[in-house]
Amino acid sequence: MIYLEKFTFDDIECLIGWVPSSRFLFQWAGYTFSFPPSYSEFEQHLTSSMSESADIKIFKVVDSISNRTVGHVEIARIDMVNRCATLARVIVGDSSLQRIPIKRATDRKIKTITGLHSSTLFCGGFEIKVL
Repeated sequence: MIYLEKFTFDDIECLIGWVPSSRFLFQWAGYTFSFPPSYSEFEQHLTSSMSESADIKIFKVVDSISNRTVGHVEIARIDMVNRCATLARVIVGDSSLQRIPIKRATDRKIKTITGLHSSTLFCGGFEIKVL
């Protein structure tokens, strides 16, 4: 099982450690960050997500058994009128867990936390409806 916690400044170094190459970074975040990613880039991104008007929320994915951070997910394009959003910048950082359906479990947790009805996972140029 997993649970979500708000992503904090203390989590930035762990996230940076999960970005092995410029190709990976581009697939994961497009032009949002440069390679190698810097603490200040992520700090600025996190700070901008903290405003009341931000349409993005950032979480870390935590394994409930080991209490280790095992992933990262952002909720973007939050539309509370239509109760939908886009899952963006999803990483399963622990390679031993990549075959476990963490992304689907994360989606369920996000719907529970936010009260959203539907979400879309943006994946490498394609949008996939997550039910």
